[in-house]
Formats: sequence, C-alpha cells, structure tokens
Amino acid sequence: NKRFCVFTKDSIKREDLDDMRKTQIAYYDNATLYNDWVVNSIINHYKRDNAVIVYFSDHGEEVYDFRDCHGRTHDTEKTSQLLKYQYEIPFMIWCSDKFKETHPDVVSHILSAKDKPFMNDNVSQILMGLVRMKTNYYKPKRDLISPQFEPYSHRIVQDVVNYEKIRYGL
Repeated sequence: NKRFCVFTKDSIKREDLDDMRKTQIAYYDNATLYNDWVVNSIINHYKRDNAVIVYFSDHGEEVYDFRDCHGRTHDTEKTSQLLKYQYEIPFMIWCSDKFKETHPDVVSHILSAKDKPFMNDNVSQILMGLVRMKTNYYKPKRDLISPQFEPYSHRIVQDVVNYEKIRYGL
C-alpha cells in the first residue's frame, strides 16, 4: 500500500551507510508506520467505550542503529547498545476517557508504573489484574500496575545475561 511507503533511502540522512542499508532502514520505518496506523485504528475503534488496551511489540530489532548489523543476533559479547536495540520494546497501556472516569484507581496505578523495570513475560499478570480475575495463577507482585508489584532485582536474557548489569552497569 503506497500510503505506508513514505520512507525511502533518501529519507535516511546517514553518511555512514550505503544505499542498500538505507533502504533496509526505510523499509523498517515504513513497517513501523504501518504498525502505528494499526494500533491507532484499534484505539479509535474503542475510544468511546469503557476500554483499556495493552500493546507491546513482539521483539526488538537492530537496524544499523550503532553498527553494521540488522536483525536479532546471539553475539557472545553483550553490550549496553546491543541489549537496548535488541531487547527494549515499545510497551503501552492506553485507557479511554470512559475507562479513566470509571476506574481512576487503575489509571493511577498505571501512571505510577511508567518507569518501573518490567519484562513482557508478565503481561498475563497485568491482564488478570486489569480484569480483576480471581485465580491462583494471578501473582500481584508480578503485575506491573499492582501496588504489590516487586520489580526484579535483575532481569535475565538469553538464559544467563544480567540485563541491568550490562545495560546500566548495576
């Protein structure tokens, strides 16, 4: 669809890249533009309802962000930049005006969670908390927007990599 073919190699103003790499970045930017349109369409569909939408990307993607590489890699040497571009993903919780009016306590919890470290493997905990599901599987300390949430002291990626230590030097 031409509507989402906005970016071209000429849109990428980086002298360190050849035309092929600039084109790959443009394709990625166009895919992001399309994804944003889809998310916006879903939000517009529910904006008059009593609704909350949880969105996150399925994975990070390195696209010539800091080195001559694109995609996901399993480099043996992990760097702060590698972790940033391959593991940090967009994550948002959107609330309609009606939801904000009827659930101000939940909105307050969402806003207070904005900068807390989180891993999307616990999104199910957020969803169970949002719908106030009564189940033994719900663990409030793993629910980002619960007042009982306990952030991990460290997050592990690729089974052994301490994310906080490499990414932030903690």
